Amino acid sequence: MFQFIDQLYLALKDLPRRQKNFSLFLLDTLLIPICLCLAYALRLDSLDPIIEQDGFWLLVFLETSVGVLILSIVKQHRVKLRNFEINSIFQIGITTILLFLSLVVLLYLFRFWAPRSVPIIFSILFFVTSSGARVFISILLNYAERRFNKAVPVAIYGTGNTAIQALSALKASGQYDVICFFDESSALHGATVANVKVESAAKLAKVVSKRGIQEIFIALPDAREEDVKTVANRISEIGLKCHVTPTFTQLLLNHSRDVLQKGISEEDLLGREKLDLLSSELKSAYRQKAVLVTGAGGSIGSEISRQLIRFKPKKLVLFENSELALYSISEELAPLAREAGTELVPKLGSVLDDDCLELVLASENVQALFHTAAYKHVPLVEKNIIEAAQNNILGTHIVASAAGKHSLERFVLISTDKAVRPTNVMGGTKRLAEIITKSCQEQYPSTTYSIVRFGNVLGSSGSVIPLFKKQIAQGGPVTVTHPEIIRYFMTIPEASKLVLIAGCFSDG
Repeated sequence: MFQFIDQLYLALKDLPRRQKNFSLFLLDTLLIPICLCLAYALRLDSLDPIIEQDGFWLLVFLETSVGVLILSIVKQHRVKLRNFEINSIFQIGITTILLFLSLVVLLYLFRFWAPRSVPIIFSILFFVTSSGARVFISILLNYAERRFNKAVPVAIYGTGNTAIQALSALKASGQYDVICFFDESSALHGATVANVKVESAAKLAKVVSKRGIQEIFIALPDAREEDVKTVANRISEIGLKCHVTPTFTQLLLNHSRDVLQKGISEEDLLGREKLDLLSSELKSAYRQKAVLVTGAGGSIGSEISRQLIRFKPKKLVLFENSELALYSISEELAPLAREAGTELVPKLGSVLDDDCLELVLASENVQALFHTAAYKHVPLVEKNIIEAAQNNILGTHIVASAAGKHSLERFVLISTDKAVRPTNVMGGTKRLAEIITKSCQEQYPSTTYSIVRFGNVLGSSGSVIPLFKKQIAQGGPVTVTHPEIIRYFMTIPEASKLVLIAGCFSDG
């Protein structure tokens, strides 16, 4: 018996939601003709007389067809068995009433012969069997889930709304098995609340010992603090862990306050899980290699440097023209570099200084280069076209050419999605940088050149998110470029890992 329950649990657990819904829909559909036949059989003590009458099977077919339509409208099959409760019974009740009315109408319209009690018996049978089947399956699944998940047996002290909310939450978690409620009111002792028995609070120690309860959740939101402490002390005296359960409203309000106090992180805005893109090939690609990052103090360059440290390169050269940015990232990475056995080399310099760059490449025996140095604030670039062109276009030409001249293994350019059919100066400069990089691949075939285009990187310099956060902090309004604009986001760590993957797997 237990083996069958376990197999049923595993089979249903792995079914997609659509298949589970269809199974319940099919069950209800089959119950309609079965209950109709049973209604006649119970009323007449036999089916033989009615089966021989013309039109009986037509009635069964018509009632089943109408029943399918009713089931599709009411959608009682979409209620999860785990959450089967009074609302679910109410839905089945609505379906039952509609089936009763449809049967009465069919008997009247088509002049089918039937005793007047048949529609009533049919309705009762359908309601009982449909509800009973769900309750039975729900009990079996809950029992099997407790066996598989080894749920902790717990009890709830209190029987009010907060206690019922706690019961639903504990059941949904799958980690706890609520054995009983405890309540001080003698009127409730022995009763059941939400299918869970209520025990006397005076028999707390006895029930705990008998039922093997390990933890108790106190759900007394309206009680005085002294009374709650008294209950907690009683529970502690018998050696159990206790938890004071807040109301759902308190939980929401406290959560809202916490969010307002700590703010919202960039990851909270993703709307999906962050991706971990590490692989064994990626880890081995940079181990014991000499790697240089231009713009190492920037948001993307600094994160690439952090990620590289994890792969234990032989040497990491941080190339940056801002003294403060270089100092900050080198101080941050110094302990990580010592732990990884990586030599950290901070270098002040501009990507426009070809002599300085080539000297660094030669003296540090660089093997891979990530070019992240660029001006990327769209409005600023629009107002400083010459400087942006020098840095983004000429700078890329100098760095990419130097990588080829010194026969580096890999060169990776960080570009932008704005380089696709560019409509602004920043996108245009990055598009030209891409063309230069492609040209260098033809000129220096021994070096593998790669280009990575980014969308919006959450929290990076030039991202729209810091602007939005500032506008919200100031009370609004939040401005967008166009009412129908669509932005695609990734986090800085995700973007940096994608860059490293490009540098590892690309063929030029």
